[in-house]
Amino acid sequence: MDPKTSPAGDPGREGADSLPSCEALFARFCLPWYSPADLQRRGHATTRPDVEVRAARPGTPSGRLHAAPREGLHFVRMALDETLARAVEAWSRDLGLAAPAGPGAATGAASEADGPTPDPAWLEAFDRAHDRAQVAALIAGADEGQRDNAYLTATARLGVVLGAVLRRAVPRAGWVLESPFWESAIYDPRSGTRVNVFHWALRRLSADAVDDDTRAKLLSCVEALEVEAARSREA
Repeated sequence: MDPKTSPAGDPGREGADSLPSCEALFARFCLPWYSPADLQRRGHATTRPDVEVRAARPGTPSGRLHAAPREGLHFVRMALDETLARAVEAWSRDLGLAAPAGPGAATGAASEADGPTPDPAWLEAFDRAHDRAQVAALIAGADEGQRDNAYLTATARLGVVLGAVLRRAVPRAGWVLESPFWESAIYDPRSGTRVNVFHWALRRLSADAVDDDTRAKLLSCVEALEVEAARSREA
């Protein structure tokens, strides 16, 4: 029997029922592209949690938390902006979404003046297009020998869209820049909370959270940020 065909004849069904964990996928598709300096700064070779409450003292500006080398900050910003632009282009084409008119840069100020950005409806469209079978096919077709492999690309695009939607909902939040660029995170200075959007995306495209409702999870995250911010003001 073809290992990619179930007894019922559904292609990829067995793979869909046994997706790899996020740690296995991180080690396979992402970790090889960290430089020794990246790993030394990071301090460990595993994924980060989706959310880190009190990652910094409330009130600490995001600019003081950048971990990427100073000389590399510009390139990290460029990579985030380019990834968002490509995500908007690809999702508009592949998911049947209306492209935002003049989307703002991922790392610019989160305001309507920068142009419309993806909204929570984009996350619903992503979930519809990425069920277990589709994630299994994505993993099977990705070449871990290439830095721009399909799995890492999909994870990076989901991560930067999560970041854009989150900043639209919480305009005070900003990017904390790290290297490689997919280590960057959204940080709320009022609560000191860090949201590791790329690791959240990695988990969504793995056995760990493939069935999650991404839109609902993001809206819950927004509510949690406001709760933590209120607690910080009262402290």
